[in-house]
This record gives sequence, C-alpha cells and structure tokens, in this order.
Amino acid sequence: MDHPFPWRFLSILIGLLSLGYGGFLLFEVQRLRRDRASFDHVIHVQGTRGKSTVTRLIGAILREAGIPTYTKVTGTVAATIDCQGIEQPIRRLGRANIREQAKMMHQARLAGSKVLVIECMAVTPELAELSEKRMLKADWVVLTQSGVDHQEAGQDAHRLLLEAVLPNQGTVFCLDEHVETIKPFQKERGFSIEMVHPKTEEDPSLHPSNLALARAVGRQMHVPDDTIEAGLKKAKPDPGVVQTYHRADKTFVSLFAVNDPGALKTWFEHLQKTHNLKAQTVTVLLANRFDRPLRTLAQLQVIESLSPQEVFVAGPYFRRVKKMLSKAHVAKFTTFEALPKGIIIGVGNMHPMGFKAHAFFSEEGG
Repeated sequence: MDHPFPWRFLSILIGLLSLGYGGFLLFEVQRLRRDRASFDHVIHVQGTRGKSTVTRLIGAILREAGIPTYTKVTGTVAATIDCQGIEQPIRRLGRANIREQAKMMHQARLAGSKVLVIECMAVTPELAELSEKRMLKADWVVLTQSGVDHQEAGQDAHRLLLEAVLPNQGTVFCLDEHVETIKPFQKERGFSIEMVHPKTEEDPSLHPSNLALARAVGRQMHVPDDTIEAGLKKAKPDPGVVQTYHRADKTFVSLFAVNDPGALKTWFEHLQKTHNLKAQTVTVLLANRFDRPLRTLAQLQVIESLSPQEVFVAGPYFRRVKKMLSKAHVAKFTTFEALPKGIIIGVGNMHPMGFKAHAFFSEEGG
C-alpha cells in the first residue's frame, strides 16, 4: 500500500525552522546592540602595515591610564588581550570568519571593558563594510600605513577597504598618505580627521608611524604624555615582530612578518647600517607559499638589491628564485643546522617556516 507524502508535516517543519532561525537572528541583533551600547568607544584599526602593532599599542596605553580596555588582534597569531593585559590565543574551528568580531564584542562586554580596540580582519571591502556597519559601528577608526600586502586581492583592494571602514560621525586618525582617499567621504559621513605626523628623529626600526598613531589616540582620550610613554614600553610585541637571535657563528634576523616590499627594503637598509652587511656573508632563508605568488615576486626584487651570497628556499617557486637571483648560490632548504655561518635573514611568510625558525633559534641561540 502506497503512503501519501507527508506534505503537511513538511510544511510545519519548515515553518518551525524558519521561525526558529528568525528568532535567532533577532536575538543576535539585540545582543549586538547591547554589546555596542556598553562601550564608551570602539576603535577599529585598519591598514596593510602595522595593524596588529598599533592595536596592541593603543590597548597598552589605555590600560596604563586605568581605562578598562579589551583588545583583539588578528596578526601573526590571532589573540585577545583582556582588561588586565592577559593575552589569550583565539582558538578557531576551521577558517577565520568575520562573525568572530561580534563574538569579541560580546566577550569584551562580559569582561567589563569600556573601550574595545579591535583590528580589522576583513580582506575584502564587502566583509569590511559588513564588519563595520553591521557589527562594530566604531566611533574611532585608525588607519595605519599603506602597502601592497595581500596583493592577490587586487590593486584597488586597499583603497576600497579604507572606504568600507570609514565611520558615520566619529573620528578618523590617519597619516598624510590617506587624506586624498578619505576626504571625499568626510562631509557625507560627518567624521572628523585627526592628522598624525610621525617623529622623524625616531629610529625607523621602531616604526614611528605606529607610535604616532597610538600616541594620538591616547591624547584624544586625555591620557598624560608620561602615561602614554609608559604604556608604549609595556606593550607586548606581536609574535611576528622583527627579532634577532645570536649563536656562536650565526646571527639570525627574522623578517618573515615584513610582507610589504617597501618595508622590507627599509629593514634591509637598516641592517646594512647596524650589521655592516657588506663586510659579512649574507644568507637569505626565503619561505614561500603557493597562495602568495605575487608576494614572492615582489620580495625577490628587493632581495636582489641586497645581493646575498646564498639563498635557501623553503616551499614552492624554486626555479623562479634561481632565475631571478642568478648571482647568488640558490639551494633548497633542508635543516636549520645546515645553514651557513654569518648573517641569516628570514624573509617570506611566518606560516609555517617562520614559526619553526623562531622556535629553533630562540632555543639554540637564546
């Protein structure tokens, strides 16, 4: 005997599921509103160079001033820093999702924070606009230096990303390089612009632009200058920050997180002065990734100007490297122990080779 298809049951089930999903969305919207209303300020940090560092610096300054501040970074290692300055890595199930920003807002409210400093994690303008307009609704936006990181996203991606996070009302802290991009939107969105000018006398290796942006936010919050400087000194650096390790016959300098060619060139010039590279044997450890071919190409052009004696390649594009760096001895990376003595400069990508190199040289070199 044939049984009729239970259309009535199916329609009731679909109706209940739709009702449940609608209720969930309503709950999410109401929670977002409650979370956002609990903060005196939400500070959204965007740019291609220095986002994580600036986010950390601002958080450290405000906590030093006694302002309950919760920080979230998505740099080399995604992490939160609570109001007591305790850092915890963010554990993800699967790939990063933009909804993580809403989750961080909720955690910050539960932690008793009055200020949320959060790094933009979107890599497309659409996701950046969703994050800013639907979730964070930041009243202060900080724009860090421009560059050509994430080149695979397209030439105009950086400009569109900046436009996507510009607030309605509020304040934008920016460098000279951003004025032409954001000025046309100022009248329409009603935000004010705080121009920031780095101290030219500061050591370039200290990233004066990052320090200047963080100081500007601190002053806008009426934090005294001595407190600002104390906070800057207490800020914990990003795991990908440039570090130098020494061993009996080797000096390893990690530039793995310096993805922008312009910044990489600046660091090479700095190392020329501090380590007298022309008088030493220079080796480059180049860590490539399949999904970053344009980054590899841009970095090779900078490495060529350094004229290293040897280049060891970890990852793909070995033939391309060998062709472009024809004056150097190019070989495939095998082990850290096999690297030659002298100056070794790590370039490319932190994941995974950069982390392995940090672990090896920090243990062996101290």
